[in-house]
Amino acid sequence: MAREMALAGVDPSELLPPPPPERPHTFREKWDNFWYHYKITFWVVAAIVAIAVTILVQTVTKNPADYEVVVVTEYALLPPETDGMKAYLASVGQDVDGDGEVEILIDNIVPSFQADGSYSIGFADQQKLINYIAAGEKMIYVFDRLSYEGFLANISQVTDSDYSFYAALEITDAGYDPDGCYWSWKGDPRLAQYNLTEQAEDMLFGVRSPEGTAGGEKSQAMYEQGKQLIEALAEQKEGN
Repeated sequence: MAREMALAGVDPSELLPPPPPERPHTFREKWDNFWYHYKITFWVVAAIVAIAVTILVQTVTKNPADYEVVVVTEYALLPPETDGMKAYLASVGQDVDGDGEVEILIDNIVPSFQADGSYSIGFADQQKLINYIAAGEKMIYVFDRLSYEGFLANISQVTDSDYSFYAALEITDAGYDPDGCYWSWKGDPRLAQYNLTEQAEDMLFGVRSPEGTAGGEKSQAMYEQGKQLIEALAEQKEGN
């Protein structure tokens, strides 16, 4: 009874469910229907694809450096010092990959020194150095003297007392230490040219031997390139 009273005067056609929407027939109607329902999904997917393509292109076309150098310093290199170091090394480097430019990649590792003067290095950087040394991923190393002595003291605990981190170089310049097999840039007049006078006065350059590494022919090639680079630096210093 109550239902009949509530529906009094209502046209029965008004109570019928709405007819189902007409299916799109033409391409334009189908596109409009798709765009109405899925335009947000479309733009999200398009953005993801664009990012993936960009990363893929950068990975495929990435130009590797001619020389990869690990620089271990008491204080982090500032951008002008990093740029100066790159230019200093590139001045005697070779265009290894033949792209018309000598490119240097610098990986700066900064250890820490305790109040008592003892040396320590962060876990991440320690693991990085261990991997570099064991795998032969990096063959050129530059230490300031304080970092070198701290690093050498650490690894000497698990090696022979006469262990040399660096491989021998053919250098006659007075900056070369035949015992440690490193060359120091100390006294090089070109440091001012590359804005490196504020950097450590005594930086020790050397190259690792590929023997005992897992890098195979690649490590051997990087060793020979690094050896040539450091010997050329010493030769340039002698000539000035």
